[in-house]
Amino acid sequence: MAAITSAGQGNWSSTTPNAPWPGGTVPVSTDTVTIRNVDTVTLDGTQAVGNDSATGLTINGVLTWDRAASAQLTAKGGIVVSSAGTLNLGTAASPIPTGVVATLVLNDSAALADGKYGLTANAGSFVYAYSGIPRTRNTTSAGALIAGATSMVVGLATNWAVGDTLCLMASNNTVAQSEIVTISSVSGTTIGISAAVYAHSAGFPVGNFSSNIIIKPSNSSNP
Repeated sequence: MAAITSAGQGNWSSTTPNAPWPGGTVPVSTDTVTIRNVDTVTLDGTQAVGNDSATGLTINGVLTWDRAASAQLTAKGGIVVSSAGTLNLGTAASPIPTGVVATLVLNDSAALADGKYGLTANAGSFVYAYSGIPRTRNTTSAGALIAGATSMVVGLATNWAVGDTLCLMASNNTVAQSEIVTISSVSGTTIGISAAVYAHSAGFPVGNFSSNIIIKPSNSSNP
């Protein structure tokens, strides 16, 4: 267990001294990390930070995700982006491209609790998340959906893919019949889905909430 402060620029996994870690010692899940205001660290691979105390990572400089390969950071402790610090999961000028997934996992702990550790962006800080995959987010069904159906037709499905998560909104606003399903196949605007529970009238709203940028809690029961 150590408190590590960056000493230069480089990939998170780099063992080159001062590029970015002193002595080339790569932080592990029991270490706390501070990125200096003059340093940019590029997250590559699957990494973890924090010793299950109040703050696991302080970003005074820049923490950016790799654009060439998928990368994930799990924080066992809070993340603080200081004034003028930058957390970069893709920008308009440099988005997370197709085939790459940028993941940030928050609120990991040996004793899970709702909101125990979070992400704090102080005044003057910068937090970016921008996907290079333009995806239809909101559309409507082209027809009715019977209970238990395994496919449907929608108006638009730009860049929808197998594994995406859809929300099928209730046809009757007075009844709680919205539901979450997973895409099992895509052929144009014909979408295969995990079996729907409810029947839906034609034209009901459909939302796609999937992305190649993922910010999530370590346990969905403890957001």
